[in-house]
Amino acid sequence: MRNPPHGGRTTARTAVEEFDVADPSPDATEPSFRGRRARRPTGWVALAVALVLVGAVVAPPGGVSLGAVPRDKVGVLALDLAAPPVERWRVDLDRQGGSRQVVLLGSTLVTVGDGVQGLDPTTGATRWRLETGPGPCTVQQAVVCVDQPGADTAEVARVGPDGATTRTQVPGAVQAAAVEDDVVVLAVDDDGVVARRVAPDGGTVWTTALAVGAADREDWVWASMAVLGDVLHLAAGESVALDLRDGTEVATDVLWTLVTGAGRVVVSQGEDGVLDASLVDADGVTRVEHLAALVDDDPTSVLGVRHGDGVSVTSDGTVLWQEPSRSAVARLAGVLVLAEQAGAVPRLVGHDPETGRALWDVRAPATPVVAGGSTLVVQDWVDGALHGIDVLTGEELWVHGSRVSVDSVAVLPDGIVLYDDAGLVRLSW
Repeated sequence: MRNPPHGGRTTARTAVEEFDVADPSPDATEPSFRGRRARRPTGWVALAVALVLVGAVVAPPGGVSLGAVPRDKVGVLALDLAAPPVERWRVDLDRQGGSRQVVLLGSTLVTVGDGVQGLDPTTGATRWRLETGPGPCTVQQAVVCVDQPGADTAEVARVGPDGATTRTQVPGAVQAAAVEDDVVVLAVDDDGVVARRVAPDGGTVWTTALAVGAADREDWVWASMAVLGDVLHLAAGESVALDLRDGTEVATDVLWTLVTGAGRVVVSQGEDGVLDASLVDADGVTRVEHLAALVDDDPTSVLGVRHGDGVSVTSDGTVLWQEPSRSAVARLAGVLVLAEQAGAVPRLVGHDPETGRALWDVRAPATPVVAGGSTLVVQDWVDGALHGIDVLTGEELWVHGSRVSVDSVAVLPDGIVLYDDAGLVRLSW
């Protein structure tokens, strides 16, 4: 992939100009990748963390219809993405350090990074802004941020749909999330680590002390927090699950969770060491029990995709074929796309899902972002541009933008919203 034209404009492709597509036969000569060095994550977990995706419905050109999202696909728009996207609006945002998030919460786009604000997804106009310090924020049932984390004067701020904010002082608070009308808070101080549920009036519903040694307390300052139905999942090197009704500890096989536009990806590990992922919506209801990939237009397929030491494709419990050094990143239009992380150059390989036969081989350092029709949209780790790939042939169809970030992507019915080096941009098809 070469850099896009100056100004981040879109370039359509009529031939395979940017990706090198290799003949998958053993006698094929390896094409050159133009000698560029790429920094890349490794393994299935690293790939999954990078993907922030959701299914969507058709919307009128240039507009946003925030209707129901179809539940029969994952990470796939009900649109043909063979043509390049169109930039609808752009909002300049200054990065204040740390990670940036953009999440569609109800009918509002919530951005975290340049402060915290709610935007109109149709126009990009600001609806509300939360004045808070650089503390952690969660965007689940509502926007909840911690100001002055870890301090005796720490405050938990919860933002309502209209931007109205309620603040509650919770000494030592380091993380917080919404639970119905309450907030659940993780606090760390010299006495230890505690989780507590706090009512809107500031009263404590329950408090649970976690069995954390003094040497490990610092790790819990950066713990991840996920609300799944009636269970609170906490992870900081080890996982703890608490019943949200009374704070009692419950058994869990969850390793970690990942917030995506489609819902929350929950990763667990079985006794055989095989990782399994499920997709859970905001109400804690499981949408997909065994998630093959975060781009999947056939999540109920009889062909299962298991992750462990590489990828195994199964049918009725029988392994049909395996790829020990690859991980599944997309199932689209009858093609299973695997990522090859071993070797000098990363690659994407299209496979026949039933036989495992390689259909095409693209040497590209790329992360899938979203899909539609038979087009898979990926981000190049080197130039940061978005590229459209036809999964039936491996051909590149178009390239758009430069230096975009896919660490956080909100997917609207007609496109996506993501960050680039200048701010937040909405693209639509």
